[in-house]
Parts: sequence; structure tokens; C-alpha cells
Amino acid sequence: MGPLLVYSLVPDEVLGRVAGGSNFLLGIVTPAGAVLAGLIAQYFTTLTVYWLSAIVFALLTIAS
Repeated sequence: MGPLLVYSLVPDEVLGRVAGGSNFLLGIVTPAGAVLAGLIAQYFTTLTVYWLSAIVFALLTIAS
């Protein structure tokens, strides 16, 4: 969700909590993704990691 949509849907009283929760989740997912990419690159090639990343990003773009 884009920031504009979040600001329009979330009440002002809880906006800080929503932003904090979003940052917390981002802080967990980013290192986990890096570890997963490293494991995939270790067993396959880095080109495989790039292709899988491109496919995931494309699917996420279509889904949103």
C-alpha cells in the first residue's frame, strides 16, 4: 500500500503505530530476503536469483 492510501485510511490516533509496525516488518523481511537470496545463489547461480526476483516483483506488481 502506498503512503497516501495509508494516510487516508488510518485514523490519526494510530498512524504512528501503523508506521512503526510497517517499519518493524520491513526490518525483518529485508534480512530474511537477503539470506534466502544468498542460499539460492549458493546452490544455483546469481542469475537464478535475479530471475526469481524479477518474477516475484512482477507478480507483486500484478497482484497490487
